[in-house]
Amino acid sequence: MLILTKNTVIFQAHSLLKEKFGMIRGKRIVLGVTGGIAAYKAAELTRALIKEGAQVKVVMTKSAAEFITPLTMQTLSQNQVYLDMFVSSATYDMAHIAMADFADAFV
Repeated sequence: MLILTKNTVIFQAHSLLKEKFGMIRGKRIVLGVTGGIAAYKAAELTRALIKEGAQVKVVMTKSAAEFITPLTMQTLSQNQVYLDMFVSSATYDMAHIAMADFADAFV
């Protein structure tokens, strides 16, 4: 699993993913978004990854939702956005475990 941290500039993340995997198509990426003015760049990265055929699931802090709405990230990622890892769902999949099982990379 590839893990990129906040020290990785958002556009470098896209290049590093391509370098690591070759093709991004079909890769499963969990994108973590935290509160900060740069949170809006997560939307650009999500759009680029989806355009190249990746599956993207977004995990946001409540502070991140003050900068960019979960609806925006849901629309771009075409997946539910996770704001709380302890939300009950119709199926048994604890978000924090499901994300680890899903991901080829965490950005």
